[in-house]
Order: sequence, then structure tokens, then C-alpha cells
Amino acid sequence: LENTTSPKQDLWQVWGSDASNVWAVGGTQAPSGVILKRSGTSWTVAYSGATPLTGIWGTSASNIWVVGYAGTILKWNGSAWSPQTSGTTKILYAVSGVDASNVWAVGEAGTILKWNGSTWTAQPSGGITESLFGLWAVDASNVWAVGFKGTILKWNGASWAPQASNTTVFLSQIWGTATNNAWAVGDTGTILRWNGNMWAAQTSGPTLLLAGVWGSDANNVWADRKSVRVGKE
Repeated sequence: LENTTSPKQDLWQVWGSDASNVWAVGGTQAPSGVILKRSGTSWTVAYSGATPLTGIWGTSASNIWVVGYAGTILKWNGSAWSPQTSGTTKILYAVSGVDASNVWAVGEAGTILKWNGSTWTAQPSGGITESLFGLWAVDASNVWAVGFKGTILKWNGASWAPQASNTTVFLSQIWGTATNNAWAVGDTGTILRWNGNMWAAQTSGPTLLLAGVWGSDANNVWADRKSVRVGKE
């Protein structure tokens, strides 16, 4: 990824619907927030704003969500980015969902928001006040969020509740293939696996922060730090 921003901005997350519609978000220097778009073989600045942008997710090339600092939420409709009313000034670190009417955003101090197709509303976090950094949804009744101090929360279609992670380290990201097959990664090389009943530690090898996790199927899963492949299930 060639960073075409000026001045150079840190890029935090990438998402795409196909080879011609790939987006990256980030920002640390004024203008602080940036969205890059790749069309074909080149990257261009598609948006710049006043606040850093930290998460991106979508359902198609014409329905994409971006979140960031100060409660920022932006929506792409296929032709333009437009700000959305989030109802919070907390930092939002991640956004994910299952369709155009079931989208969640999580962030600072246990903040959880849900999009129902027309508005964003706050959801109770089950008493959790730790910041949440990773989010993954398999369907409208099975959504997970992870964050500081080993926090793992699960949405069951009606409410959020904490799950035992058996760790106190920072968990940065989560991804899975099914309701009984998910991975969470974090600090000191931590990898946890969900089997449908419990979270269990996995042997990773490295002791550094794992900042991302993704796979192509249940047997091919990668964890990375700054886009460097460091572990495979």
C-alpha cells in the first residue's frame, strides 16, 4: 500500500468489496482523518477531515461505514461520504455487522452503538467500562467485541454480556468463521480460540502485540502485527 497522503498519515484499517473497491482509513496529522480508495492500480485520497479514522466495514461497494475519534461515523452511499449522528463523543475504534440494518460500532469506555437501518442508538455494555477495539459479527444474534484487560463481550440478539477470556492482556481484534469458531488476538502474542462453549489460549510463538486476525476458512487463519504475518492456525 503506497501512502499517498500529504503529510503522511498512519493507516489503521483496510476493507474492500472487490479488487476495484478497496478502502483504507487512518490519520494522525492535520488534516487528521483520511480515507484512501484503490481503483485498479492506484490509491487516491477520497476523504479528509478533522478527526482520525480508525475502523471501516461495509456490505457492498455502495454501503460502507467508517468510524473514528470524537464519535465520528461516516457513510458511503456509492458516490459520497456523509457524516452520521452517533450520539456520542467517545472514540469509536471498530465497526462491523451482518447487513445494512444490523451494524455495530464499539469504542472508548465500553461504548457500543447499533445501526438499525435508520438511526444509531447506544446499547448497554453489560456493566463493562473497558475500551473495546475489535468487533466481529456472524449474524444478528452472534456478535463479539474485545478490548482492554482481556475483555470479551457477546451480543445474543437481545443483550451484551461478558465472557470469560482467562486473560487480562489487551485484546485488539477478533475474527471467525462460525458461531463455534472464532479467534481473538492481542498483547504478548496472545491468541484465544472460541469453540462454541469457551475461550482457550493457543500457542502463538511470538511475544509481541498481535494487531489483527483474519482467515480464508477455519483451517487458514493468520494473526499479524503491522501487516507482518507472524502466526498461522
